[in-house]
Amino acid sequence: KSIIHSREGAIPSTLGTLALIISGVNDVLHSQIIINTGYITPIGLFIFIFFQGYMLSVRFSKAFKDVEELSENLQNTNLAYSKFVPTGFLNLLEKKSITNIALGDQIQKDMAVMFVDIRGFTTVSSNMSPKDNFDFINSYLKNIGPVIRKNNGFIDKYIGDAIMALFPNNLEDAIQTSLDIHHTLYQVNKKRVQKGYSTIAVGIGINVGNLMLGIIGESERMESTVISDVVNVASRVEGLCKIFQTSILITEVAYLRIKNKNLFPIRYIGKSFIRGKEEAIKIYEVISEDEEITQKKLLTKELFETAIKYFEEYNFEKAKISFEKVLELNPNDKTSNYYLGLCEG
Repeated sequence: KSIIHSREGAIPSTLGTLALIISGVNDVLHSQIIINTGYITPIGLFIFIFFQGYMLSVRFSKAFKDVEELSENLQNTNLAYSKFVPTGFLNLLEKKSITNIALGDQIQKDMAVMFVDIRGFTTVSSNMSPKDNFDFINSYLKNIGPVIRKNNGFIDKYIGDAIMALFPNNLEDAIQTSLDIHHTLYQVNKKRVQKGYSTIAVGIGINVGNLMLGIIGESERMESTVISDVVNVASRVEGLCKIFQTSILITEVAYLRIKNKNLFPIRYIGKSFIRGKEEAIKIYEVISEDEEITQKKLLTKELFETAIKYFEEYNFEKAKISFEKVLELNPNDKTSNYYLGLCEG
């Protein structure tokens, strides 16, 4: 019956049992002198045990193979989940696998937050089909993701064309990443221009402070998230890049945390009110232009910051004169042009 239903091990089990039965019947008939064949039960028993051993080895082998397949599937599942919940996030929560996380898992940690957003993406995307939009964003992110990971950061989430990245080790990693992103985009844009495409420009905002990282949601849907005013400020600062016409901006808190300020080309560009804050906060620019413009901005740094000082003291006449001097030395200083417009207005 087991053979008919094609059950696993049915044939060897049947053969072993038949060998034992036949040898037993033979020995009974031989002992009654009905047949003269000799005693063969030991042989039948050996055959029976052999087939039983064979079936056990097959089952053990199959079980071992199943365990290997399950282990591989689990590794692949964890690898797939790591693309949705970053490994860096799990490490911070001290979880070995996505299967170990639970609602309410959380940790407080001091780290840097970086927001990266494409300038004028709405205008660019309006001229593309949905497929072209996805292809464009994925092509762009393919170049940015490795830069973040190379500098000890990880991407917490994508917000449309924007990226939110966390740097748990030190602030300098985030600032170096912002410079590397612009260098990478410079290389990407050269290829895009050759193909007749428009260039990609991004704004980057960086802040640092205590964050609450954890798992929120409900039993059927969970996700990792970061909750902190630090995150909100970083996002708002990134938005200021459009106003000040800069590429990289950091908060005063971040600037004061930099251990060696000579490592990066930075200048103070003034105070700004951001949503959610009652007082204006000081903002600094990390200069990420080409070599010539960067040198000119550094050359005029003292004069520029003096002009900002006059502007903040409401001495618009002196501020206007100082900004004009800056523009004489560096006509491409868009931030000075912005302030000059305010002075004249």
